[in-house]
Amino acid sequence: MVDLSKETEAMGQKARLYDISLLILLILSGSIVGYHILRQFNRQRLLIQELDVAEKKASVAAQTKENFLANMSHEIRTPLSGILGFTNLLQKRPLDETSKEFVSSIQRSGENLMAIINDILDLSKIEAGMMRITKGIFSINGLVNSVETFFVERAKEKGLTISSKIDSSIPDTLNGDATRLTQILVNLIGNAIKFTHQGTINIEIYNKQQNENEVVVGFKVSDTGIGIDKEKLLEVFERFNQGEDPTTRNYGGTGLGLSIVKSLIQLQNGDIEVISEQGKGTTFHFYIPYAIAKEQLNVIPKVDTDYFKDKTNAPLKVLIVDDNAINQSLMKHLLSQWNIAFETANNGLEAVEFLRNNDCDLVLMDIQMPQMDGYVATQTIREELKLNTPIIAMTAHALAGERERCMSRGMNEYISKPIKEDELFKLISNFGLKENEKNVTKPEEINSNYEFIDLIYLKSISNGDKDFERTVTQQFLDKVPTHLQELKLAYENKDFKLLKLRAHDLKSSVAIMELLTLLEEKLDILELTTEENSASQLALEEVKDVLLKSFFETKLFMQSIDN
Repeated sequence: MVDLSKETEAMGQKARLYDISLLILLILSGSIVGYHILRQFNRQRLLIQELDVAEKKASVAAQTKENFLANMSHEIRTPLSGILGFTNLLQKRPLDETSKEFVSSIQRSGENLMAIINDILDLSKIEAGMMRITKGIFSINGLVNSVETFFVERAKEKGLTISSKIDSSIPDTLNGDATRLTQILVNLIGNAIKFTHQGTINIEIYNKQQNENEVVVGFKVSDTGIGIDKEKLLEVFERFNQGEDPTTRNYGGTGLGLSIVKSLIQLQNGDIEVISEQGKGTTFHFYIPYAIAKEQLNVIPKVDTDYFKDKTNAPLKVLIVDDNAINQSLMKHLLSQWNIAFETANNGLEAVEFLRNNDCDLVLMDIQMPQMDGYVATQTIREELKLNTPIIAMTAHALAGERERCMSRGMNEYISKPIKEDELFKLISNFGLKENEKNVTKPEEINSNYEFIDLIYLKSISNGDKDFERTVTQQFLDKVPTHLQELKLAYENKDFKLLKLRAHDLKSSVAIMELLTLLEEKLDILELTTEENSASQLALEEVKDVLLKSFFETKLFMQSIDN
């Protein structure tokens, strides 16, 4: 029993030693595992910190690159725009054949350089992920018509015909990036004209797919040009690549355009493909999904035309937004002849405040105004006030792309200055008045003996109203000399920003006396002026000379009214 007890005790000691050893081993193993876990957590924390620092550095670098691109874009394009602007003005002057050839070469070279700069900047933005798609309300019909108008003259010069067809089932008012769509179409149509020597350019817009909130719009741009070899079709969207090597030599270009087009389309969740046969033409087919605007701004409900003929009924309420007193008087005179009640605002800020507190059926919006211009005012009305009130832009720039630009900012239409009564009436008819048989008194045949001023426009809108003629003429005599003095002082003080504004204001002010044809070229030069130069000095002197002589004739006309 004693031996058994001793043996049992010895085995117990061994078991205790085993348990202690096992416990020590577990503690050591746990310590090692815990150490490794803590070490991994620490390394992960350090990696996260390094990643955060790297991300911040990348963000700063991206922002620096974006700022650099923005600054470079501004610094390069500004002088180049001046070169192109003055070259264009120079082409309008009498030149001998050699000078014409030189100026045309400068113009073509400048346009090519501008295209290359734009392509490189766009490509850099796409690579850096900085190309932004900015959505807004726009009219698909207005955009396509504007782009087609832009190319009509260029097509005519080459003896080509250009046409567009838009599927009527596509809702007119869409939500998307109108600027990028314009860029895509301009590139594709420009290429079509560039590589086509005879035949046609066809633009077709069709409804690929549609549901309640979205429409996938398909676009086809077809030409009868030189075409692309089948083996090269897959390469045309690659950077710095054109269909054939001789193409670059014969037609020029960087080979970036189609690459940028494809990237812009894919950024908008679309896609593009090309079908072509060498010698028979090319068709580019792409599609982009767009949201359908809840309010179709161009769809105007039918109204009772008799209601607007009868001035005993409630009139159409119109807001005139213009900072030019002469333009305000003109619009008041025109609108007072119809069943229209109107208010005036001197700038976009006043217009926004008025619409914040008052109802209105239609807005006539000038573009270039102090404090808040027409574009910003329209965006504020659409986005902040959430109003779908029809807005008609009034602008002195009758350029091909102006209508599209106005539409892309939320406006419904635009009319160029000087305002013609019949054009204005037709526009307003589409947004509140149906065209009715409004009899406009035809002006008498005017035999003007004046050398500078022309009374045809004034007489055509006055319809014999002597009080209106007297008011507008007196405003011309009161306001224009002040504008001229401010123009001279701005140039003398080298305040070229103010010079640009005053030159633009004068375009509107002198139009009532039909002086724009005499002064537009000179005022264009002054609008583009960024430093003192002989051309601007000469233009200023010519503007002053014409206006001083026109004041004398206007005073004679004023005396004839009073008599």
